Amino acid sequence: MGLLLIFVLLALIKFMQIRKMMAMPMVLPPTTVSSVQVKQEDWPPIFSSIGTISAVQGATVSAELAGTVAEIKFENGAIA
Repeated sequence: MGLLLIFVLLALIKFMQIRKMMAMPMVLPPTTVSSVQVKQEDWPPIFSSIGTISAVQGATVSAELAGTVAEIKFENGAIA
């Protein structure tokens, strides 16, 4: 009986703590923002660099793909 009373008392205390926390408004901290002065600059149209690139979309090209080529939708040496 005494153990049950202690358990109920602890559960009631915890319930009151949770209820008190839920009643408090949850205020988020302000967002940190930084700014800089802008200036206009000319950029070269081509950049030379070393690195790795990967396509967002791609196509699988194979020499032994089954089927017949029906149409080629690009010109040799064309740049997108």
